Amino acid sequence: WRTVCHSAGSSWDGREAHRRATRGLHRGLGTDWFGTALIGEVLSAKNQTVATYKLVLAYDGTRYAGWQRQPEAVAVQNVLDDALARVTGEQVRTTGSSRTDAGVHAFGQVVSLSFTREMTGDTLRRALNAVLPDEVLVRSAEVVADDFDAIRATIRKRYRYLIRDGRQRGIFDRPYVWHVRHPLDAAAMHAAAQTLVGEHDFASFQSVG
Repeated sequence: WRTVCHSAGSSWDGREAHRRATRGLHRGLGTDWFGTALIGEVLSAKNQTVATYKLVLAYDGTRYAGWQRQPEAVAVQNVLDDALARVTGEQVRTTGSSRTDAGVHAFGQVVSLSFTREMTGDTLRRALNAVLPDEVLVRSAEVVADDFDAIRATIRKRYRYLIRDGRQRGIFDRPYVWHVRHPLDAAAMHAAAQTLVGEHDFASFQSVG
């Protein structure tokens, strides 16, 4: 008893925990049975199966400090992890396929995660979208192989840069378009970009993976 209670995070003596738990059950109280409930949860957790999920996110990053969790700022990973804790009751570790800078948006960012609560992918998607901020959307969720990792499974990334050139700035697309006041030479830009077409080794630019 003493060992089990200690592993469950309780500082009570085992005999006292059992006495108070039994008293709670007899009296029908909602608080005194904590000892027994927590022990049962710890023991049953050993038999639970961990499932791995793949999420595809879209988000408006205007007010976020990028994807990766930040200690003193709000990032997309912060709000996703908080939503997962509410939905699953667990502290879930998430892995994003790529980082994004502050203010950057995403339409199809892949995230991998695992937790023990049984849930279909569609149920997880709907549950997360019910509690996430309006700027963050889970486009899809599915159960995948246990060894799936969003970083290692990435085979390509697509970035889109939207530029509006000219003196007149846009209003409704302002958060998503870079306004350049002077006219740009689109033909010269296209010609220069051809040097990037093809397969190249960018390993020197990556920090992980």
